[in-house]
Amino acid sequence: MVKGVSACTCIISTPAEDFIRADAVFIGKVVSVDDQFGAKFHVLKSWKLIDADTVVVYTTDPRKSGCAYVFQKDESYMVYAELTKGKLHTGQCWGTVPLIYAVEQLKDLQGRTEVRLIDRSSHMMNRDGIMKTALITGGAVLLFAAIGVGVKMVRRRPA
Repeated sequence: MVKGVSACTCIISTPAEDFIRADAVFIGKVVSVDDQFGAKFHVLKSWKLIDADTVVVYTTDPRKSGCAYVFQKDESYMVYAELTKGKLHTGQCWGTVPLIYAVEQLKDLQGRTEVRLIDRSSHMMNRDGIMKTALITGGAVLLFAAIGVGVKMVRRRPA
């Protein structure tokens, strides 16, 4: 153990209490871990807040806190996290566990509504796509307006 690191003392809580307390709850697989104590996840399922297919969750420096959560690349986790200053954070006391040990957490989540995930890389329109859609829609509106005016003029002609 690193000198100066204290053990983590957590209040025992149920998965239902962890769910209520957390801002974000999801299952994800770690795709990378950075040197700023952040883990990038590929999100597999979400129950709270997360609607993207990737998210970064931070923890504290494990050299300074016994409450830090150390994520392993390519492992899957049941994550409970808080949102602080625009970033997700978790630790030993939040209920986050490796997915293989999440039996009680998964039981609690049965019947809870899942958040629909959005693959932002392939479903978001870029600026050109938005402009093309606007031009086509605008053109169609003008075409229908012109047809409507033409029909009205034909009906008004004397016989």
